[in-house]
Amino acid sequence: MRNPKRLAGVALVCLLVLSLHAATAAGQDASTPPGHIRFVGENLIATADGEFQRWRITDARIRPDKPGTSFVEIEIDVASLDTGIEKRDEHLRDPDFFDVEKFPTARVRVHDVREKSGAGDGRRVFTATYDVRIRDIEKSLPGEFILLGSTPPTVEGSLVLNRTAFGVGEPHSSFNPLSVDEEIPVRFRATLPAPDPGGTP
Repeated sequence: MRNPKRLAGVALVCLLVLSLHAATAAGQDASTPPGHIRFVGENLIATADGEFQRWRITDARIRPDKPGTSFVEIEIDVASLDTGIEKRDEHLRDPDFFDVEKFPTARVRVHDVREKSGAGDGRRVFTATYDVRIRDIEKSLPGEFILLGSTPPTVEGSLVLNRTAFGVGEPHSSFNPLSVDEEIPVRFRATLPAPDPGGTP
């Protein structure tokens, strides 16, 4: 059976990416926007993956012409995590990990969007700040994304988070080959709400 601590890191990856507008899958709530995610949780001997099935955008302003005024706010149902093994999922929901009875939701605010150099193929590249709140702990993380299309806005990007900074699982140990790396890379692709045609500058 796979180590739950390693899966905690994977689940945290899911959480952050889903907060960025995550996966289309059977059983998702109708309020969950379209999109998909790619992530990998690794230790010395194995990999694992998973996703969150239910989340929603609670507020957003999309301004491709003025990215600095854009933001997206997301709420995630943490109990909807799914790694494909229910016994493992229940373990990840317990107080050692996400403690979903005490902290049923996680929140993310994506803001401070800034355009940088192009991707070399005509697409626009942006950096952003991701304010991530998990288990009542909030951290601001840097990341970036590429605008793939504007009708509707479609983005693809990445960021890195430290799972232990949010109190999820035990710290990585070089003496334990099943211990998951603390630094978790995330890649995502998402379709965002329609742009605000006017909005506040």
